Amino acid sequence: MKKCTLILLVLLMLPRITSAQEVKHAKAPKSDIVTISGKLSHDGMVVLRKNQDALFVRNADILRGYEGQEITLKCRLHAQDQTIDVLSVKSQGTANYVANVGDSAFRR
Repeated sequence: MKKCTLILLVLLMLPRITSAQEVKHAKAPKSDIVTISGKLSHDGMVVLRKNQDALFVRNADILRGYEGQEITLKCRLHAQDQTIDVLSVKSQGTANYVANVGDSAFRR
């Protein structure tokens, strides 16, 4: 009698166990982290690449102050709708000058 009850209990629980294993979560489309160089539009919403591709910026508030400049972006690219999420910004137009106190310009 105990064996029959145990077998009946196992048979009743078996469909629930197998259905729990079949549940799969839908994953979001994968986006790649890339480095992009280009010119930022004057409104700060579009980056024009060298090959004239236009990428729309989702978080344009990060790019405030770089409007109209050549920039390099580290961003997450969403290829299906040609948009980017900016992670970091670097301006290409600035040159770094280094002065050494031992240079001839500082001698008297």
